Amino acid sequence: MGRRGNAKGGSKGAGKAGEQPKESQYVKRVDLYKFLGKWMLRSYPDERGRPLMLGAKKSTAEAALEPEALRAILDADCCELLRRPTMGLNLAAASIDCAALLGPVLQDKMESLLPKLTSENFLDKVHFLNLARNVERNPEEAPEHCKSLLKKIKHLVRDHGADLAAAAEAAAGVFLGLVSIMEVAAVSKDLRAWAKGVPERRKQSKHLQAWLQDPDDEDKFLAAVAKAVKEDNKNTMRARRFGDFELQAEDTSSSVALLSSQDDSPSSSVLRASKKKRGKGMKPKKAKTSKKAKKSKQRKQASSSPDTAAQPSSEDTEPAPKKRRRSVADGKDLCKTWSLSELQAFEEMAAQQAMAVDNAALEAEQILRVSKALPAELRRMVWERAGLLPSTENEEVLKANAERIAKHIFEMVKEVRLAWVQAAVQEDQKKKTNIALLPEEKLFHQVLTVKLPEENRAAWETALQDDSPECLHQRAVLLRGLWDADAAIANYNKALTFAEEFAMKEPKKEKALDLVSLIPATVAAAFGLPPPEKFERQKPANWKNYCSVAFTLAWHIFKSHADLS
Repeated sequence: MGRRGNAKGGSKGAGKAGEQPKESQYVKRVDLYKFLGKWMLRSYPDERGRPLMLGAKKSTAEAALEPEALRAILDADCCELLRRPTMGLNLAAASIDCAALLGPVLQDKMESLLPKLTSENFLDKVHFLNLARNVERNPEEAPEHCKSLLKKIKHLVRDHGADLAAAAEAAAGVFLGLVSIMEVAAVSKDLRAWAKGVPERRKQSKHLQAWLQDPDDEDKFLAAVAKAVKEDNKNTMRARRFGDFELQAEDTSSSVALLSSQDDSPSSSVLRASKKKRGKGMKPKKAKTSKKAKKSKQRKQASSSPDTAAQPSSEDTEPAPKKRRRSVADGKDLCKTWSLSELQAFEEMAAQQAMAVDNAALEAEQILRVSKALPAELRRMVWERAGLLPSTENEEVLKANAERIAKHIFEMVKEVRLAWVQAAVQEDQKKKTNIALLPEEKLFHQVLTVKLPEENRAAWETALQDDSPECLHQRAVLLRGLWDADAAIANYNKALTFAEEFAMKEPKKEKALDLVSLIPATVAAAFGLPPPEKFERQKPANWKNYCSVAFTLAWHIFKSHADLS
C-alpha cells in the first residue's frame, strides 16, 4: 500500500517538506465489491443449491437476512446507509425502484422461459452433469448427455436469447431491491444504533451532525434527509432518466436522489474532475463559436428555401428545430425514442392520473406532470405540435397552453403505439410473417352479423353500413364495450407481445389459442374466429389468419378506448 501510494502521488503530491498531505473533506464511498448485495450473492450455488452466502450456521435465507443478523455484520466499511446515511437511502431507493420496475419484466419473461428450463428432457441432462445431484450416472453416457445439453442450450439461446438476457437483468434488479429492503429494515430499526455506526462525523453535513448528536430525535434525521433533497434539487446539470434502458451507456446517469453537497458520488466527482481540467482562469470554449454557427445555419436555410428567405436572421430569432424533430416522425425513430415497456408504463400512469380526478378535467399542473413523463425528445415534439418553441421551459407558458399540450400528448401516444404495432408486424422481404395487422375494410366489411346476439345485431349492422364519421364512432362505441379500460390495456399488451414473438416463426397451438381467446366468443364468431373446441381441430396453416384477425381486433378495441376517452 505504501509503495503504491508513493508511486501514485510522487514528490509533487507530498507538498513541502514536513507538511502533511491535505485530508479530503468528503466522506469516501463504500468500495463497490463490499456492498451487501455483492457480498451476499455467491458466484455459484453451494452443494445444497443455495445461491446466497448464508454462513455455516445460517441454514435459511430468512435467518441470514433478518434485521438482527444483518446488524451483526453491517458496518460503515460495507454499508452506505451507515457510511453516508442520505446517500445510502438514495441508493437503497434506487435499488427498490429497480426491483419494482423490473419485477413485472421478470415475471413476464419467466412465464415463457420456465417451461423450457423445467422440462424433463432438459433437466435430465442438467442433473446428470451437476455432480452435486444425487442421481445415478453411467460414465459412458456422459458424452451423449453433454452433447445433448450443449445442443439444447444453443437452441434455447438462439430462440429465446433476448428473453434470457432480459430475465437475467430483471432478476439482478429484483435481487438488489429485495436485499436493499432487508438492509434498510435492519439499519433503521434502531436509530440510536444507526447513528452510532456513522463514521467521520465532522465530515457529515451539518443537518446530519445535528441528528448524530441527538440520535433519538427522528425529526432531526428527517430534516437531514429534507436538506439533502433540497441540495440535490439545485443541481440543474443532472438528467434523471431512471428506467430508460434504451439510452446508450454514456447518456445514462446513476440515481442521485438524496445527495448532499458533501457526498462523494460518482456524478459529483466527475463534475469536480472536469472543473479541475479546465483550470481556474479558463472558461468553457462554447460561446465563441455558437453565434457564428447559428448565423451560418440561418444563412444556409435562407439561401436554400424561398419560404425562409424573407425571415430575419437576428440573434433574438429562435433557431429552426433540427431535422430529427420534424412533426411527422418516422416509426422506427419513435420506437427507438420510446421503448415499448416505457410506453406501456406511461399509459398505465396516465390512466391512473385520469381516474384520480374522477373524470373531471385535468388541471394544468396534472397535464404538465403527465407531459414530463414523456421522453425529452417526444416532449419537444409535443410542444412543437402545440405551436410552442422547442426551447419552451417557462412553467406559466406551459400552463396557459396545457389544454393544447394534452391534446398533442394523446396524439403522440397513439402515433408511437401505432409505430410499435407496425414494427411488430412489419413484412420481411425474405420471410413470410405469421401475423399481420389487417386493413380495416378487410376486417369490418366481412362481419357476419347473423352470428351476433340479436340485441346487438341491429347496432352492428348500422355501424357497418359505411365509413362515415357517425358509423366509425358507433363502431368504436361497440368495440369499447367488449373490454373494460384495464382489460383493453392488458389484453392489447398481450397481443402486441404475441405479435413481436411470433412475427417470423410459427406459434404453438396453445399460444395461438390464447390470443384468439382474448376476443369474446359472441364477437369472435361474427369475425370468423372459431370457438376453442373447433380451434383444436384447425391446421397450423389457418392459425396465421385467425391470429391476424384477433390481433387486428385487439388493436381496434384498444384504439376505441383511446379515441373515446
